[in-house]
Amino acid sequence: LLEKDPKARFQSAREVLYRLEQTEAEVPSGLGEGWQPPLVGRGAELEVLYDAVNHLTRGEGGLIAVEGREGSGRTRLLNAVADRAASIGIPVHRLEASTGAAGLFGLIDFCKSVAGELGDRAPAPLLRAIDEWTTGAGRGGDAVYRLMDRLRPAVVQLVGDGPRILLYDDFHLLPPRGLELVKNLLQATIDVGEPVLGVFGVRSESVTAATETFLRGEGFVSPPVRLRLEDLSLAALQRLTEKMLGAGPRSD
Repeated sequence: LLEKDPKARFQSAREVLYRLEQTEAEVPSGLGEGWQPPLVGRGAELEVLYDAVNHLTRGEGGLIAVEGREGSGRTRLLNAVADRAASIGIPVHRLEASTGAAGLFGLIDFCKSVAGELGDRAPAPLLRAIDEWTTGAGRGGDAVYRLMDRLRPAVVQLVGDGPRILLYDDFHLLPPRGLELVKNLLQATIDVGEPVLGVFGVRSESVTAATETFLRGEGFVSPPVRLRLEDLSLAALQRLTEKMLGAGPRSD
């Protein structure tokens, strides 16, 4: 990146990533299959997210959309939120919109997670609705809305035990009905004044009109904070290659 001759430098982030792939064999074997490259160039975004997590301990919730192109680090930032929350004892519920319609785009897993945390206090109507949906007996018609009607009071009951974080990755995949359900769910906690932090990972090039309406905060007292991830600077790419390959000729 710092070659004097411009033609000798990497011409794009794609070239940098290709070079890193070619040096995969040089990565120390002890890092394991789950190893990921360092997160660089996202200090400002991390500060906003960490502040939001810390504010939960003071009873202040909120909504944050982490928007960026594929490969920009959205999921890594959501992971960072989960790690920070774990370090101070705040429970995290994670949803994946990519689970598709049969799983209510992650919402059925959320129902099960809420019921699991409530344990013996879980409302019987919610448990029945989960069982009916899982077995297929309770699907069709207005079944989704009936399930959500049983979920909302359970969520309010759960957050009454303390603040919670809701991480929702691939949020751009949610259809309009899914967005409506999430909005109603979040609004239920806001109405009773319970602190919940919702963080959504959104692929910017895949935002639909319905998603954009949600992100503008129509119907919310306070619209989501929108963190737009720009492409990494040359300096950030240089730091990345140095962390990956070590300082010296290989990272030039």
